[in-house]
Amino acid sequence: MKNNTAAAIQKHVTMIDGVPYQLTGYKAGQAFSIYEQKGYKVIKFKRDKRHYTIHLAIIAYAFHNNDFELEGFVIDHKDRNQQNDDPSNLRKITSGQNRLNSKLNSNSTTGFKGVQFDKARNKFKAVFSKRFVGRFDTAIEAARAHDRAASGTLATTNRELGLI
Repeated sequence: MKNNTAAAIQKHVTMIDGVPYQLTGYKAGQAFSIYEQKGYKVIKFKRDKRHYTIHLAIIAYAFHNNDFELEGFVIDHKDRNQQNDDPSNLRKITSGQNRLNSKLNSNSTTGFKGVQFDKARNKFKAVFSKRFVGRFDTAIEAARAHDRAASGTLATTNRELGLI
């Protein structure tokens, strides 16, 4: 997140009860648009010959937490629901941490997050955050090992995804 986005939020947006209410300096009836962009709600406005597009989640997080130091961070939806911009569902994390809070990759061959099949050993290999966890006879055992390794982190587990 660039500092100019945080500055734009502070300078141009007035929040009331966690909702962007008004753009500072805009007259009543001067609309700004809120729409969806790649599944996320965004606010778009033009000010001083400059166009701004800011995710509503960023605005909600920044004002709710009075935290405008956003450079190097992303605002994450804890429940992975891009439409849920409730401040209690938002957290500031690094992009690396955000990758851990993901769903099952669509090209998974085992049907589990963090589980690969090792053809050379005819075993299932559990991996968490690019680290080897162990080899197992079944994919479910490997998935459980992955989940144990992910315990206490921001990672979404196979259990949370309803896979085991």
